[in-house]
Order: sequence, then structure tokens, then C-alpha cells
Amino acid sequence: MAREDVATTSKNKVRQSVVTLPATSEYSVASPTGNSSSPFVPTGNYVYDVWSTSLYKLCRPFLILMRLGGLFFIQPSSLAGNKIHDVTATTLTDSQVGSFQKWEKFERASMWYSFIVLGFGLAWAGKFIYSMVFGLSGIAFTQSNLSVIVSHCGYLCWVLQINITQMIFLRACLGSRKLPELFMKWETLRYSCAMKECDSPNFGSDFRWRRNLVSFLAILHCVLQWMSADFPIIISGPNYAILRGTLMEGVAWDDAGIIFLNLVSGLLTAFIYVVPAYFFTLIAVTLTIDFHHIQNDMHHCIKEDGVMAVKSLEWFRIRHNSLCVLVDLADEVFCPWIALTLGCNVVQILCQIFLLAGNATAWTVITDLTQTYWMLTYFLQLLVILYRGALVNEAAHGPLHRLYQLDQSRMSIPEALQLQTFLNRLTTNPIGFTAWRLLPINYEALLLMLGTYVTYQLLLFQLQLDLGLDGKVDKLHESCLNDVTGNISSHMLPEGIHNL
Repeated sequence: MAREDVATTSKNKVRQSVVTLPATSEYSVASPTGNSSSPFVPTGNYVYDVWSTSLYKLCRPFLILMRLGGLFFIQPSSLAGNKIHDVTATTLTDSQVGSFQKWEKFERASMWYSFIVLGFGLAWAGKFIYSMVFGLSGIAFTQSNLSVIVSHCGYLCWVLQINITQMIFLRACLGSRKLPELFMKWETLRYSCAMKECDSPNFGSDFRWRRNLVSFLAILHCVLQWMSADFPIIISGPNYAILRGTLMEGVAWDDAGIIFLNLVSGLLTAFIYVVPAYFFTLIAVTLTIDFHHIQNDMHHCIKEDGVMAVKSLEWFRIRHNSLCVLVDLADEVFCPWIALTLGCNVVQILCQIFLLAGNATAWTVITDLTQTYWMLTYFLQLLVILYRGALVNEAAHGPLHRLYQLDQSRMSIPEALQLQTFLNRLTTNPIGFTAWRLLPINYEALLLMLGTYVTYQLLLFQLQLDLGLDGKVDKLHESCLNDVTGNISSHMLPEGIHNL
């Protein structure tokens, strides 16, 4: 009998330790915007379902900038292949079907617009390749020509970065639709508060002011980017002569077709180049807020002696793992862009510092302001990726400190296993964004990028010194060769000629 009682007690403990995620609960009914609403129910129309998600509604003002740059659209299709939500049997009216068709037409137009923008970008890249071949053909690799070569290399990185960036986001919207799925999955995987009276900031209000600030900065940055790209074409004068010569290299300055291509591409590429960094900031802020929320709830649910007061450890582990799934999905969208931006920006900073050291005296005031803007943009993009990515990594590992305070002596065997599983998830693999799955974005990555930049900047200056020494050696060799040739010639002349 005693053994049966022990077995029954252990079974009850095991049952209590298992936590399931119901489709709806008293806490999941509340929307993340802080308003009481019905839970998200898919209708079977993929476009409408994405538009109906709360995260999409919160990000909608910013997504307008993404659409203008041809970086975002929702591929119209049935939800039959979507594994995230089960389509419930719903009766649609004729007006709803008509509105669905209008939304799908809008998304198809947005998709075709994105490919038109890509076409302009590729044509603009082809024009640059022609200008680059024209500018570098016949130039010797010497110290005097190194600035020209470096400037073309920096420009090439910028052109490649813009075109590949758009391809990355187009790929995220097509096929597996990783970017739209991020909005869909957030509905079921986002964190719901464990406390009936939550003291954490309301997600909607906390997110909105951040979104408004990010949107304002993105619009301002796009205007500055457009000015730096198109003003040399629009405004004629000696102050813009150097910049205009860079844009019109190899072609006539009054070529109407090239001018039109530069003007349109300058406007479109302003969104492509600027907006992704701010969109990354917005998604990182979203994830950070939820990780901080679960960390705050764990702080209140775990007493000072390490005993759980509200909910169970498995309840928090499952919800933390759900947020990790969201991070992985966001990383699938951004990781190639992060690797591209880090690599290209480091090269462009190297080129910009080198040109600043060698050509600053020949630049005009407008050129100085333009180069200063570009330098700040390079550093801003690096800072956004490294700092915001590090904050997500830090917030994801936030529960570690509280978990170490748990008293395992008071836990049952299943609860101790749950704790070990939770700790193993937090300590073995990095959680957060990566640079193409190769480099985790954390505070260590900041030091790594700084060391990489300093190393290659010194090597670039060393190359300039080496080319200068090679030039001096060549001149000395030529001078010595001329002296030797002159001496030989003078000795070979007949003696009578010397007496003349």
C-alpha cells in the first residue's frame, strides 16, 4: 500500500508539472495593444489574415516606407498550406469576398511594383559598372591612383549592398513568406502576462511611441539620402561638380536618359538603403519588450527563497521558448542582410577614412558635408545592428539570474528536469540575431568588428606607403639606369669627339 501511495503521488506530481498551451485563455483574449478583443481567427484568405494580425496593424505606418522601397508585399495565396493556424469553417458574405479580392489586387500590384524597383536598381547598377570600367581602365596601380581605385571600390560596395538588400527582402516575401509569417506567428507565440494585475508597461503604448520615433527618423534619413544622391544632378554649380562627375562618369553630363535613371534610382534606393536598418530596430524592440515582460513576471513569481509563487517553471519555459522561435524566424529574415551590411559598411568606412585622409584638401564644402553624412550613415547602420542585436541577446538570457536562485532541494524530479532544460536552453546555444548564422550579434561582436576595422584600416594605409616606396625605388632605378647608360655612351664615343 505504501508503494502504491508513493506511485500515485509521483504520478500526480508529474501531471501537475506538465503544462499545455491552450488555444485561448483568460490572458490571451486581451490583444497586445491593451484593448480587450476577440482572439485572432484566420479566415482562409492569407492577405486578410496577415493584415488582421495585431503586430501588422502596429507596424502598418512604418510598412508604408517598406512598400515604397519595394521591400515588402504579401504574396496572395490560400491559407491551405499554412501550418501555423488551422482554418475554421467561416461563412463569408459577398461584400467580404469582394473586399478580399481588392486586397489581393493591391498586394499583386505591390509585388509588381517591387520588381519594377528591382529593375531600376539593376539598370542603375549596370550603368555604374560601365562607369567603373571607364574610370579604371588604363590606370596603373600606383600611389597616385590609389585614391581613385579606393573610391570606386567603396561605390561598388554601396551599389551591391542596395541591390542585394532588395533581393533578400523580396525572397523573404516570396516562397516560404518568412516575413509575413513573422506577423502571423506573433499572434500565437507572443508572451501573455502571467499576472492578473500586471505592472509591466502596456505593449501597445510602449511600442507606439517607439514606432513613431523610428518612423520619423527613417523619413528624415530617407530625405537626406535622396538629397545626397539626386542634388548633384538637380543643382548645377562648382560645389557639386565633384559629386556630379562621380554620378555621370563615362557619359555626357547632359544625357537625358542617364539623368532620368539617376534621379529615379536615387529616390528609390534611398528607401532601400535606409529603411531596413530602422525596420530591424522595430522588430528588435518588439522582441526585447516581450523578453523583458517575461523576465519581470518571473521576478515577481519567484520568491526570495527561490520557490515559485505563481505559475510553474514549465509555464515560463514554454513561453520563453515561444519567443525564441520568434527570434529564430526574425533571424531567418534578417541574417543575410546583417552579414551583407556589416561586410559592406566596414569596407565603405575603410574607403571613406582613406579618402578623407588623402583628398580632404581638394573637396568643396558640399563635398565635405556629403562625405560626413555618408560616414555617419555607415556608423549608424553598424551601431543599430550591433547594439539592438546585443539588446535582444541580453534580454533573451535575462531569466538566467532568477533561475539560479531557485531552490532545487524543494523541487520534485520533474521540476528539477524542467529547470535543467531551461538552463540548458539559455547557456548552450546563443539566442538572438546572427550574421548569416556565422556570427552571433552580441556585445562581443562589437569588439570583433572594431578590431577588424582597425586592422584593415592600418593595412590600407600600409599599402599606400608601400606603393609610395615602390614608386621611389622605380624612379631611383630609372635614374641610375640613365646614368649608367650615359656613362657607357660617353666612353664609347671616339676620342676626337670629346675634344670638340
